[in-house]
Amino acid sequence: MAITEQGQTPPKGPSLLVQMAVLLGMTAAAIVLGWASGIYLNDSSEPAKPAAHTTEAHGDGAVGGEPVESRVVIPLASITTNLAAPDA
Repeated sequence: MAITEQGQTPPKGPSLLVQMAVLLGMTAAAIVLGWASGIYLNDSSEPAKPAAHTTEAHGDGAVGGEPVESRVVIPLASITTNLAAPDA
């Protein structure tokens, strides 16, 4: 009589072919869902309205005597903070 070991064999995982099929299936599903949601969002959005022109939004600039473009940028004094020892 021969002595044979009757140990448990390690559990076998899914084959490489099954893993590749699952990966390709999930990738295809993600592509289809992304495509469908993009079509849905494009169909449900309204076209953009043109922005108001600068002269309509700010006037003609005759109030201050300068052109409209020069009133857009306002120079400010620089701000210095002391984080090591604040005064207040």
